[in-house]
Amino acid sequence: MTYRKLVVLIFACLFFTACDDDFISTRDYPVFFTDPASEITNEGVTLSVTLLNEGTSPVLSHGFQWGEAGGIYNFKDELTDTDLYGFSVRIDSDLKEGVMYKYRSFARTENYVIEGEELYFESKGSNEAVFTDFNPKSGEIGDVITISGNYFSLDKNRIGVILGGQNIDIEEVGRDFIKFKVPRFPIVNGATSISMFSGTSMMSHPASFEILGHKITGVTPNPIKIGDQELIIQGTRFSETPSTNRVNLGSTSLQVISASKTELRVRIPQHISVGNYDLSVKINFLTEVFNEKVTVVP
Repeated sequence: MTYRKLVVLIFACLFFTACDDDFISTRDYPVFFTDPASEITNEGVTLSVTLLNEGTSPVLSHGFQWGEAGGIYNFKDELTDTDLYGFSVRIDSDLKEGVMYKYRSFARTENYVIEGEELYFESKGSNEAVFTDFNPKSGEIGDVITISGNYFSLDKNRIGVILGGQNIDIEEVGRDFIKFKVPRFPIVNGATSISMFSGTSMMSHPASFEILGHKITGVTPNPIKIGDQELIIQGTRFSETPSTNRVNLGSTSLQVISASKTELRVRIPQHISVGNYDLSVKINFLTEVFNEKVTVVP
C-alpha cells in the first residue's frame, strides 16, 4: 500500500484565523497539535497531543517516535486503537540523564501518514529495567521463551538476551516483555542460565532454563563383546540424518548406520580394546554423554 506523507505544521495555520476552518475542519486525515513534553522527572517523561479535528478517514494507528537529538528516531510507541482524544504516552525506560531528545507524534490512515512537528526535551533519566521471570522454564530448539519484567527498552537494538553464554536474536519486545527463541544451534544441553540487558542495565535470573536437547536413555548390548558389529543407542531428539549424529566410544569415532529420533545404530570397529568407555553423541554443538559406562569384553 502507498502512503502519502504529511508533515502537519499546525503553528503556521493557527496564526491566521481565515485558514482555521479550511485547514482544520475539512481534512480527510486527523489534524493534531504536538504538546510540549511534560512531567519530566527521573522516572521518565510524558508526551501528548491536542486533537484539533479527527478528519473523515478512520485512524489505523498512532503514536510517538523519539531519539537522541542529532541522531535517528530509534524508539517508537505505536498504538492500534483509533481514539485520538487524550492521546499520550509515558516514556519510563531507557532515557539518559542530561541528554537532549527529539520527538514527534504521528498517525496513520489508509492513505496517509501524518507527522507532527519535531520538538525537544532534556531528560532527567528514567526507571531501571527489571527482570522478573521467564516462561516456560524449559524448551526445545525453536520454542519461544518470554521474559517478563518492566521498563524494558522499546529499541530492539538496545535489548539483548544471553542463554548459556550465547547471544540470542530477539523476536519481539514490549515495555514488560521480551520474546526469543531457543536457537537452532545451542551450545549447552540441559540446565543453563538466562541473563539480559536493556539499555545500560544488565540483569540475570536465579532460576535455570533447561535446553531440551538430545538424550541417551539406553545402550544395547552392554556389555558388548569384541567382534559384535552393532550397538543400538536409545534416546530422544536424535537427528534423523545419520551423519549429523557424531558418536564416540571413548576416543573412537563410530559409524552411524541408521538414525531415527529415538534410535541410533552404530558399527563397532574390530580393533576396539577391552575396557570401560564413555559413550557420547554430538549433534551440532551439543554433546550428550551416557550416564553409564559401556563395557567391552573379550
